[in-house]
Amino acid sequence: MKPLQIALLATTMMFALPASAVDGNELYKWGAQWKRGDSDNSPDPGAFTGYVQGFIDLHTDLSDAEIGIIKAPFFCPPRKTQLVQMLDAVMHYLEAHPEKRRFTGSSLVASALWEAFPCD
Repeated sequence: MKPLQIALLATTMMFALPASAVDGNELYKWGAQWKRGDSDNSPDPGAFTGYVQGFIDLHTDLSDAEIGIIKAPFFCPPRKTQLVQMLDAVMHYLEAHPEKRRFTGSSLVASALWEAFPCD
């Protein structure tokens, strides 16, 4: 997938916000709790990590050559990238772009990982 196609897909995803979707504000709240290590006051201390990990897993499955739904990956982390580095990238993106938190959490995770780990 070419960068322009990815940008159009990401932009389209940002404007679709179903009533039950997690938005960037909720994702940021979860991420702030994760960053603080605030498991006592969080209703679900794994919400942020689970949400981001679920997105990464889905992306990995859908961009698999055998499945082929996504013809090219949105993001390309180096081989030894750890989950915590991806979580940091998402949190950094949410902190740097508060104006975008009204969009869906999934579109923001995609944008954050695309920005942090671009494909060549």
